[in-house]
Amino acid sequence: MRVLIVGDEPSVARIIQFKLEREGHRTRWIQEAAGRLVPDADLVVLDSSPEIDLAEAVSWLSRWTRVLVLTELHDGAAGPLALAHGAAAVLGKPFRPTQLARLVRQLDER
Repeated sequence: MRVLIVGDEPSVARIIQFKLEREGHRTRWIQEAAGRLVPDADLVVLDSSPEIDLAEAVSWLSRWTRVLVLTELHDGAAGPLALAHGAAAVLGKPFRPTQLARLVRQLDER
């Protein structure tokens, strides 16, 4: 599966890339706003941050592909908001790379 990682934290992106590539996925990371990005991927892993309008980003991206949103666990509203706007799944941070890989595998099987 082709996975596009969108986020502003290089260390998080490297962890995600390392784990997913070991699982056989092809990954690419971009450090830009998800705003009007038209992804060329089977899945976008969107690392949410206060700088992005999560509802708008997920609504836009989910028109083109499946979206998995990473969000801080203390932000209880972000998960339901992302799902309501079309996210295929939400994963709270901090997360274990194996959790992420399992969730990506489940999304790939759908």
